[in-house]
Amino acid sequence: MPLWLKHYSQHFDAADIYVLDDFSKDGSTQNLNVNVINVESDTGAFDHVKLKDTVIKHQSELLEKYKCVFFAESDELIHHKLGLDYVAQSLLADQTKHWYRVEAYQYMHNPQVEPVLDLLKPIHTQRNYGFLHTVMCKPLISKIPLQYGCGFHAHTGDCSVDGVGTNTISGLYMLHIKMIDFELYRQRQIERIENEVICPFDNPLQAAYNKTVEEESILATFLENAQHMRVLPTEVLDGFTL
Repeated sequence: MPLWLKHYSQHFDAADIYVLDDFSKDGSTQNLNVNVINVESDTGAFDHVKLKDTVIKHQSELLEKYKCVFFAESDELIHHKLGLDYVAQSLLADQTKHWYRVEAYQYMHNPQVEPVLDLLKPIHTQRNYGFLHTVMCKPLISKIPLQYGCGFHAHTGDCSVDGVGTNTISGLYMLHIKMIDFELYRQRQIERIENEVICPFDNPLQAAYNKTVEEESILATFLENAQHMRVLPTEVLDGFTL
């Protein structure tokens, strides 16, 4: 959350930033100078259906106040070298598009050549590896209410899951920082194991979003992603100052 807030505070006033607190327990949403909205939970467990419906509801409400809304989860950093206001103004001026899809990259730690992340130093000076993550190329900037599916990778109607390079503008990137540091990733995944999870889906692909992970699979998942990482193209980090 601190990295997310630091990034988006470069582009938006605190009064225009909204955080949906999905039953967090680490205190990261306490005493913030932005708007914090608590996601109601009947069980105290992670429920992606409830979260999805909450995001859809609040995006629709915010579009009654704003002409354009950006949506990003706490490990997703949207950026453009000309700034996010440029992205918003481009979308508003484009009469042929209702939303923009990001070009997403898994931005990750290469432990063989990169040290443990120092959060007091800029990330872009410490991390240079990743890969194009087509499933993460989501519709995250919109001027109309979207009907997201689980994982927010698509919305029903005119937006398919596999749409990299479509309905976007050049240079609009999203850096997925879930694996920006292996130890931070490992700790976060272990914390998730401790929480009971509701998994009400019939579709196995959707159900995967609500499953906890076994501790022994954490390294395997990281290594599976690491197989794809390469030095990121220069343009992906151009203008990224976090």
